[in-house]
Parts: sequence; C-alpha cells; structure tokens
Amino acid sequence: MTLYFVVPSREPNSKYSSKPQGPIMEDKFEYIRQLTALLESKDFRERIKGLDQLVADCQHNPSMVIRSLFPVFDLFRDRLLESNRKVNLYALEALQGMVRLLKDNLSGVLNHLVPAIVDNHLNSKNRAVYSAATGALCELVLNLDNSLLLEPFCFKARVLSGQAKVDLIEKVAELVTELYPRRPQLVEQKALPLLWGLLGPSSGSVHRATTSLCRALHHQMGPGLRQSAACQPPSVGRDLNQLLRTMS
Repeated sequence: MTLYFVVPSREPNSKYSSKPQGPIMEDKFEYIRQLTALLESKDFRERIKGLDQLVADCQHNPSMVIRSLFPVFDLFRDRLLESNRKVNLYALEALQGMVRLLKDNLSGVLNHLVPAIVDNHLNSKNRAVYSAATGALCELVLNLDNSLLLEPFCFKARVLSGQAKVDLIEKVAELVTELYPRRPQLVEQKALPLLWGLLGPSSGSVHRATTSLCRALHHQMGPGLRQSAACQPPSVGRDLNQLLRTMS
C-alpha cells in the first residue's frame, strides 16, 4: 500500500493554510523517511516545501507528528540553525503556527527548541528574522504551560548577551507575574538566581530589563524578596536595596 503525506494546498491570505488531499500517512517510519528527504534536501526550495508539509501535518495529522516528535524536531531544529536565511525565516514563521497547533505536546523538545530560536536569531541584524524569533517566543508563552518555559528562559537569560539577554529577562518577568500565584516555589527557585546575577552595575536596556524583573518579583513576593536576598552574599542585599529604592 502506498503511503502519502497530507499534501499542503496554499489558499489566499494564509501562508500555511492547507487541506488534506489523499490518505493520511499512518506508518511512522515511512513518514519520517519522507519528511527527512524534504527537510534535508540540498535544494533549499525542497526544504521549504518540507516546512510547509510539516505545518500541514500539524494541522491535519497531529497524532503522527506527536508520535514522531523527537526525530521530526531534530530535523526542524536543523532548519532553524542552517546558514540559509530564507529557510531560517521560513522555519521561524512556520513554528508560530506549529506551536498554536501542538501546544503542550511540545514540552519534550523545549530544551532543544528554545536554544535554536534564541541563540542566534534574537541577536540577528536581519529585522525579519528577529521579528519572527520574537513572534515564536510569544506563541510559546501564549500556548504552553509557562512553568515549562521558566527554566530554559532563565538559563538563556543568564548566558546570552545583547538584545537576546534583554528580551529573555523581560520574558522571565512576564512569566513571574503569571506563574507566581500558582507556582511560587518554582519561580523562586529559577528566577531569583537570575535576578541575583543581574544585580550590580549595568546600564541601558539590560538595567531596564533587570528593573522589570525585580519589580515583578517584588510585586509578587513583597518583603519575601529582601528576606531571600538576606541568604545571599552581602553584596546581593545591598544591590537589591539600591535597586528597590530607585523603583519607589
């Protein structure tokens, strides 16, 4: 029996709109083989066709994508990281739709997916690529349980520099506001070490982002923020108090 993909059919005003044509593929290994042939093609146009195919499958055959999640997203991550900017951009834009469709089913690949989005693209000088990367992060925040995002966002906010660092600190501040009422211990475990490391001399956008994070934590924790800082080296408490004074 011949197995087929769900074949994408472009519609007006919808870049990734698709309708199923032909039987949906049910054999996992054949599915991965055919998707690999597209996404690893030497022709960038075929790789883009593979991205269209993957979006269509997320819409019309999500169970197959979910069953094949790890090999599929290994292939997809390579398209986020490759040198062809057209494919990078297309993959980032495709990801936004995929996140809306798969939601928390992506939890198992977040530790690989988040770095592939942020490590290069949030510091990209290509405005379209940067915009698509920030759009992908926004879709993750809107469509996934934010408790899944806190740790990878905090880690990357610590180790990255430039605009990527700023954007991720601000995202963590947003997560603090949403998560603290229901997961206070998780927030304190992940977000407080980030804040302690950011305290001290800084300027410009990093300082503004740090202030936003501090404000979000102080709003949620109240006096508990200073009490937590008291368990850190004395410089942390001094720097925190100075920042809180500038916020009042």
